[in-house]
Amino acid sequence: MTNKKRGAVAAVVLVIAGMQAIAGCSSTVPGRALPTPLVSTASSRTGATEPNVFGGLDACQVLDQLLAGKGFDPGAKQSASNACAANKSSYRYQVEFDPEWGLADFANTYRNTVKTVINGRNSLQSNYPYPYICRYALEVARHSRAVVEVLTSPHESAEACPDAKQFAEVLEPLLPKAQ
Repeated sequence: MTNKKRGAVAAVVLVIAGMQAIAGCSSTVPGRALPTPLVSTASSRTGATEPNVFGGLDACQVLDQLLAGKGFDPGAKQSASNACAANKSSYRYQVEFDPEWGLADFANTYRNTVKTVINGRNSLQSNYPYPYICRYALEVARHSRAVVEVLTSPHESAEACPDAKQFAEVLEPLLPKAQ
């Protein structure tokens, strides 16, 4: 093979290797198992990969467990996140485990947050923008939180925050310890 052909082949190999790196491809060897991650990961806002502090905690399983026997429909997954909601007549309960956004982000999203503590865990409460929707965000790590939300009918708005607080108090022991 001439030097010119070798140079062209080397250039093609480099281009393919670069494309694989950009696309995130990896090479495999037939018959050889790929390593399995020990901890699930989530991409943080900074682009770094951090362990998902919630591990295998599934929002729908937790919600169904906490609402068992209380007349709620089974929990339904909400979007692509680890969030789940269940309905019962004029009530909707929702729980979300967010491994990427912390309490500061919650405060930036919802106005008029109030600092509170749920079972010794730093938390924020908000019923913005409507009094019949109340949320509690519980700190799990600097950039992760669990959020409970209770939505009532407008004529039952006085019940939203007491019910959300009670729900947060029952959920809190199931969460990973704050890091």
